[in-house]
Order: sequence, then C-alpha cells, then structure tokens
Amino acid sequence: ILDPFSKRFGKNSWWITQLSFVLAAQATYPVDTIRKRAIISPVRDIIGTTTARSIWNQDGLAGFYVGSELNFVRIVISVTIAKLFDFLYEKY
Repeated sequence: ILDPFSKRFGKNSWWITQLSFVLAAQATYPVDTIRKRAIISPVRDIIGTTTARSIWNQDGLAGFYVGSELNFVRIVISVTIAKLFDFLYEKY
C-alpha cells in the first residue's frame, strides 16, 4: 500500500516504514489476541471461534484491541532500532 509513497519521498523516509509496520500490526492484532486467549483457555479451541465469540460477548469490538497500545510502542521501538542499524551499517 505504501510503496507509491516510498517512491515519491525516497528510500530513506523512515516514517513510511514506521507507518506500514504499525498499520500491519494494528490490523492483525485481533487475530493475535484470539490466538493468545485460545492458548490460555481451558476449552480446546483449535480454530479460535469459541474464543472469538467469548471475547465479542464479554467486551465487544474493543476486547480485540486490549493491549494494542503497548504493541504500538513495541513496534515503533523495534522499527526505529532496525532503521538505526541500517543507517549505521551504510555509514560504516
């Protein structure tokens, strides 16, 4: 999605990388929430439908995004460290 922006603003625009990783992490966070809760659930739920239904019934849509703020911070820090490493690798 962000490839046309990277061509327009150049390869070294770090904010495009940040934005793409954060958008991807936020889009897939509900699936990760279902997976984590299915693992700790006492009910054997291989597909995750029972877990997803229970999250929806208890908390609604917001229940799928509980803890996404910390995930956002983790992604921003990870991408910043990776881009810093690339910058230092190119310079030295």
